[in-house]
Amino acid sequence: MTVPVWVTPISMVAYTVLLMLLTEFMRRHYRTSMWVWVVSLVTIPLWIANIPGDDWFRWAKNLSVILPLIFAGLGRIAAVEQKDTPFWRTMRKRWVRWALYGIVFCNIAEATLRDVQMGNMMNALAGFILCVTMPLGDKFWKYDTSSHGEILSYTVPMWNFLYTTWNACFVYAEGHEFFASTCCSWRRPSCTPSSCAGLSSTSPGASTRWARTSCCAAASRRSSPPS
Repeated sequence: MTVPVWVTPISMVAYTVLLMLLTEFMRRHYRTSMWVWVVSLVTIPLWIANIPGDDWFRWAKNLSVILPLIFAGLGRIAAVEQKDTPFWRTMRKRWVRWALYGIVFCNIAEATLRDVQMGNMMNALAGFILCVTMPLGDKFWKYDTSSHGEILSYTVPMWNFLYTTWNACFVYAEGHEFFASTCCSWRRPSCTPSSCAGLSSTSPGASTRWARTSCCAAASRRSSPPS
């Protein structure tokens, strides 16, 4: 069956709008966002049925996105609601920011290893550069406690550009049938591996905040890195 050419741009626009609406909903409703990812764990039997046991990348990617999103959701609750119990105080400590840094680092590293496995060595080099130049967790990552607990990562425009182009090359090589939907995710006010957890990246001096993953926080404002 041949699909008319006009169907593709229209469906991409519709999908982009849907992603933007979902992004904004998840940004505003941080508790709902976390529980969505908790409930998504019930799909594990579907993974077992449909993902080959030797496909390490699919298993690693699913687990390294969903479980960290649940963790990030707990951090958003801790940041916004400021509950004074041992658990919630722990979730506001500096190690949480390092954990967020490690989560994104691992997501990039997984795809970089996959690039090596596929023989895409130049793209793997780009992934390695992204890992070693990513802003460190203690100084350049924080939760925004003033509104909805968005996770802010202070980056520079060149890092964002390299991440976007690296991710485009990776997706096209690893599964080109997903490339169009990935392009739709770039069109919303966000970036990439991340999620509905509210993970955003702000370039110092820039006015655009992007959200990494599938449906994160999205807002525009001027901001500077924490001291």
